[in-house]
Amino acid sequence: MNLNLAGKRALVTGGMSTLGRAILHSLATEGVETLITYRDEAKGEEARELCRAVSKAYDVYCNAVCIDLRSKESIDEGIGEVKKLFPHLDIFIHNAGVFTVSSQTELTEDAWDTVMDVNIKGMWRMIQETVPLMKEREGSVVAVSSINASRPGFGGTAHYDASKGAVSSYIRSLAAELAPLNIRVNGVAPGLLASDTLEEGNPELVKSYKERSLTSSLVEVESVASTIVYLTSKAASSITGEIVTIDGGYSLT
Repeated sequence: MNLNLAGKRALVTGGMSTLGRAILHSLATEGVETLITYRDEAKGEEARELCRAVSKAYDVYCNAVCIDLRSKESIDEGIGEVKKLFPHLDIFIHNAGVFTVSSQTELTEDAWDTVMDVNIKGMWRMIQETVPLMKEREGSVVAVSSINASRPGFGGTAHYDASKGAVSSYIRSLAAELAPLNIRVNGVAPGLLASDTLEEGNPELVKSYKERSLTSSLVEVESVASTIVYLTSKAASSITGEIVTIDGGYSLT
């Protein structure tokens, strides 16, 4: 699929996650120069190795920047590096997120704050920094929400659901506010993403999801990644303020 994105510049948070890696590969396939973020230096060499491999495989520029979304200081330092590498941005993808499970009576304040700091406050902090780099460039923002934003989760996820509900609301408000700057804002709301770890670690949840899904399957990360990249392209120039549900029909049953 040629979306005419070659030469565009993108910043992707949460670049080391399964979905983040899939997004990076999808962008590279389209010739997009990309910076990914990783949370701490323990992942630094792995992130840089990933970028070297992607650069070699697709003959496109890729690099990694350390940004901890819970820390304003880390964001300031990381954005400084971003600006040195990319004086401007065409695409910002907020993929970073934290998912935890806890009953609300046992949920600690620290656990609540971590989910909110990364999933919604971290997005706000990054929007503050990236929007000035996209002005007048037909910029595109895509944020990863969740089907949990609009319906109850799988038990013990009310705090996560609340954070993703805020992300979805923020997406719609940003779309209206940033339209005069020629910046589109959209989101995706995936269902349960397929992974070997999930299949092995929580087989009952996987079984339950597959039984309810119209496709009898979990959600493939490549499907989510390709949708995100499509939303950043000119082919989607009339789409803004939308949140695309990608759940195999789970939410329809």
